[in-house]
Amino acid sequence: MDQRRELVDREDAAWTELHEAMDAFGPEQLESPTLNEEGWSPKDVIFHIGAWLAEAGLQLERMGEGTFVEPELDTDELNARWLEVSRGVDVETAKAELFSSRTRLLQAFEELPEITPQAQEWFEESGDVHYLEHLPELRAALAREAG
Repeated sequence: MDQRRELVDREDAAWTELHEAMDAFGPEQLESPTLNEEGWSPKDVIFHIGAWLAEAGLQLERMGEGTFVEPELDTDELNARWLEVSRGVDVETAKAELFSSRTRLLQAFEELPEITPQAQEWFEESGDVHYLEHLPELRAALAREAG
């Protein structure tokens, strides 16, 4: 199996796990700010992951066009800004952002002429690695809700 296919397959497997966890929440649970000390809700995590997928898709597109310059991003500042934005959107908007951003990421990744270490890092860190990072807190919230 080639590297691109392996990376996409790993992303897809982690996506399935994330999607199953998201779908297990009821509408009210998705808005409940009980995931962590900062008061994130499952919707906030959905929006957060979608925002990082959008950023990664943009960076991969730049790589494909030959215009990529490693951005100097303040991850904490971006996360805080995206959390603030998330609080003003509804669940359906957060999910739409997530799904469209994932599509953009996968398309940009598939169109790359080669998988550089930077491309792989952006793809994994915003994709499967990121999904798996948030799954424990989502699952823990589901377990608390189940009682």
